[in-house]
Formats: sequence, structure tokens, C-alpha cells
Amino acid sequence: MNNKRSVYLLLPLVLLVWGLIGWRIWAATSDPAPEAELLPALALRSRPAATRQRPRLLLTYGDPFKPGANRPAPSPSGPVPVVSFAPSASATNRAASLNFPAHPAVPVASTPSIAWPQVKYLGVISHAGGEVQVALLAIDNQEIVVKVGKSERNVQVINIFRDSVQLSFMGQKKSFLRNATD
Repeated sequence: MNNKRSVYLLLPLVLLVWGLIGWRIWAATSDPAPEAELLPALALRSRPAATRQRPRLLLTYGDPFKPGANRPAPSPSGPVPVVSFAPSASATNRAASLNFPAHPAVPVASTPSIAWPQVKYLGVISHAGGEVQVALLAIDNQEIVVKVGKSERNVQVINIFRDSVQLSFMGQKKSFLRNATD
């Protein structure tokens, strides 16, 4: 019974909407004579539009898809000045006059490279109701299941994600992506 009431209510509403759509289409395609009578009245009220000049495009660059297109195209106004990013003498004089310290040479501490074992991230196993996740790793071609915070063969699991795992080995951290095809 409820369906009949909704049909009696919605049918006139649908007919009204389609009637308005049809009327707008008919009005748009009908004789434009009434609009022509309104144009002089609108022209009197409107201000003249300011003429804008379009910006001129300087299309002087080379085709990026041509071989050897790394060369810049010649500029129509003459040679292009070369810009150097090295500090000049005037820049250091300006820094000294403004009482800024000169750029001191910062020693870069090199970390000794540690030979990581061969690690592959094979995936994550998680229970539907719980928050416990375990990572399935292959360390030196031996498959191991490890939880977050636990370590196996000096490789500690820091974070587990669906597509990657973050591991720590002898103080160094690395992220490994899941191997989709092996």
C-alpha cells in the first residue's frame, strides 16, 4: 500500500520536472524576437568593456622530444647571461658587512657501511579482530615470522606496513618493499 502512495506523489513531481526541462529547451530554440527587443535597453545600461591586451607568448624553446634538444633555443633579444650559483666575492663581502658569519666547512661524519644480510619482505599476517601483526621475512633465503619489536638474526622489526617493513640491523635502519613477483 505504501508503494501506491509514493507513486501517486512522485509521478506528478517527475512530470513537473520533465515539463520544466522541455519548456526550457523549447524556449531556447524558439524565435529570438523577444530577446532582440531587450538588447537596446541592455546596451544603454551596460558600460563599455575595457579592452584587454592578451599577453604575448615567447615560444622560443626547442622541441623537448627531439634528440639533442637539451640545448636552449637562441633568445630573440640576444645571448642569455650565464648565472653562477657559486658564492662570489661580493656575496662574501656583503655577508661580512652585515656581520653574518661566513659559511664554515661542516665536517660530514661518514657512517661505516654495514653488510646487511639478504632480506626480502614477503608480506604481513594480521588477525581480523586483533591488532597484532607479524611480518613474513626471508633472511638469507630462510623464511621467518617476526612481530614488531622482536629480532631474528640481529634484524629487528620496527614497523610493519602492508607494502613495506622497516628494519634495524646493528644500529642502521632500512625499509624494504614487499616483493610482488619472485
